[in-house]
Amino acid sequence: MSVYTNLKSIRKLSNASLTSIIDVNNLNFKNFSEGNLEFLNNINYNEVQNSISLFKGTFELLEVTNKLSMTLDGIPTLTVNSLGKLEGQELLVKVSETKRQRFTDFPDWPDIGVPGEIIYTGIQNQRPEFGEDFIGYLQTKGWVSLTEGSTSNYLTLVELPGSPPFPPNPAANQGIVWIGFPGYETAYTPTTQTVYYTDENGQIFDLTYSTGAPGPAGPSGPAGTTGAQGPAGPTGPAGQSLMKSYVVKLLFNSGSIDAATPFLAAEDSDGNDLLIAAGWTFTRNSASQITIIHPEARAAINFVTHAENISNTFVTKAITGTGGAGTSAKQNLATTTLIITGLSPTFTGVNSGAGYHLYLTWQFSDNTIFI
Repeated sequence: MSVYTNLKSIRKLSNASLTSIIDVNNLNFKNFSEGNLEFLNNINYNEVQNSISLFKGTFELLEVTNKLSMTLDGIPTLTVNSLGKLEGQELLVKVSETKRQRFTDFPDWPDIGVPGEIIYTGIQNQRPEFGEDFIGYLQTKGWVSLTEGSTSNYLTLVELPGSPPFPPNPAANQGIVWIGFPGYETAYTPTTQTVYYTDENGQIFDLTYSTGAPGPAGPSGPAGTTGAQGPAGPTGPAGQSLMKSYVVKLLFNSGSIDAATPFLAAEDSDGNDLLIAAGWTFTRNSASQITIIHPEARAAINFVTHAENISNTFVTKAITGTGGAGTSAKQNLATTTLIITGLSPTFTGVNSGAGYHLYLTWQFSDNTIFI
């Protein structure tokens, strides 16, 4: 009350006498100063932070340019920033009306919720039967889907524990479907209720029709008589060798096997790509020599080169050398490695220009020729 006391004690100056004009007490400097100072103390004005602290206030208009914050024991419980984002602990109103309401994914919701609680759950959650859904918690039913009319490709049931399990007795005109270990059935006789399934053609099926116990085996029928012998069939054609042909396509530049991309293709007779097949390795050893490692473990025979001489013209030559002058094909004792040498214009006829191709073909023997 000292603010009011000091301010009310200020006297209005008059020109009644010269003394009243120049009297310091009449100028009220002391009361005016103490009143202002008391007011600043009452509102806890902080000059450094430019802040005040009030117990109560009534405002016609309150404008917040940065952030409005309510705290309890120094901890914010409700904040509103200048962008309109409100964060708090709980919203409790009689009626809440909004144009849009957005729930964020709550992947680890509890088994027991709060009656009336509504959440959004994404596709990946601990209850596959819901999937992506809006679900709510009812005191009588637990978690239920709020998207009525939704369909599912699967019906997932959790096994009823216990040995034996004890399902509850359904009420009148109701039934319970559950899963457990085999051997808990107590009856095979027809029941007063049936589980039905309707397909896309409108056909209605009884799902309990085939659940009866198997009947005893029926008696064996009499042995049948031997039929008449049929005529001899025609003679088949002569058999053919099962040996397959293999081919490797090489790129030549200036009379040498290209160093950057020597192997353009490699296939068997079925069209399988041997460059990426398991167990196959193709290596350029030099300008005229290559090594092929293969998983066939059979002897390779009939090596032939087909050299591109000029456009659409090929020269075919057999590889018959033994490692000296000319072409040769060597293979190790385990028949898993081939070394072909002499792949040059001199011995194969391949064009010595740039960008020409040489094809190497061979076969694997059907029998073991190294005996």
